[in-house]
Amino acid sequence: MIRSSFPAAALGCALCCAGMASANETVPTVAPPDALPMGQLVGQASLSYGFNDNVLFVADQSLFFPPGGEQAASFATLSIGAAYEWPGSGTLSFGVIGGLSATRYFGEQPAGMPPGTDDPSAYSNAAVSATVFARIRPGGAGGRLEILPSYTFRHESDADVEALGLTSHQLRLDARYQASPQLRVDGHLLYQNNDFSVVFPQPTRDRDADYTEAGLGLVYQTAPGGVAFRAGIALEHNDANGSDWSYDGLRLSAGISGPLAANLFGALDASISDRDTGMGFTDLVAGGRTDQTITTLTGRLIYRLSDTGSITATVTYHDVSANNPAFSGDSLTGAIGYAFQF
Repeated sequence: MIRSSFPAAALGCALCCAGMASANETVPTVAPPDALPMGQLVGQASLSYGFNDNVLFVADQSLFFPPGGEQAASFATLSIGAAYEWPGSGTLSFGVIGGLSATRYFGEQPAGMPPGTDDPSAYSNAAVSATVFARIRPGGAGGRLEILPSYTFRHESDADVEALGLTSHQLRLDARYQASPQLRVDGHLLYQNNDFSVVFPQPTRDRDADYTEAGLGLVYQTAPGGVAFRAGIALEHNDANGSDWSYDGLRLSAGISGPLAANLFGALDASISDRDTGMGFTDLVAGGRTDQTITTLTGRLIYRLSDTGSITATVTYHDVSANNPAFSGDSLTGAIGYAFQF
């Protein structure tokens, strides 16, 4: 089975649950990692700093695009995540993943904002996530197939903005098949029930939703511990109680990772999601929101200090483009962290 070429301690990079479910309706998802060192705790603590050029992109009852322009702000996030997989038989093992994060927004109100508009600091929030999963190998430890059912609970605090606050339950099923020594075929099915704290007066604005996703992916690794190439496709469907929040989407993703030098590893990942959002929010902006394209680019460097510790540096660019600027925005985030294993 193809495994990550990163040092084991750096597997914690995917464990933190920073961020929040903003107006692109995307609730972060969690997938079981490729592999964990059995009987050892793996995790990461990180501090990130970024800039968001449209904080009001989080749908609030105030106007999205006031005469003064978008409301931009910088933010900082402190997060920690950890995972543990208990030693099991050759065919079955169990694991857990947990994460905590806190985000703080900074900045002043720009001129021209309408009365009642929230300050950037009002968007500060915290999130907690917990996942339990099983790793099933029908053919035993050396088998080609892994099946990984998992359940994730996520909660985001209400903060001081009506649009924030979330309780999410996720059921996910992953299957990974080693077709050859270099090629692995992945598939997943995902269901989320997302209950948002916000209650808008308009029936079309009810944000609570059932989200489903189905995806396929390929992983090609040139040699054990060598460069790995990834590609994937996924269908997205958000069935919200209010039509303003519903959408159907197609997501494409690609990535490359591997060793760069002695004890230095790197990764580049990109994804683009094209979403048909119908004709929502017609009472807020002329013509409403009909489509959105969400692009994410991530670069990561990992330097292994020892067998049990690594320093990580990550840069993420997130762009949301829509038919109306009220629903568009981008953010740039840099993070530094320490990944551990013991």
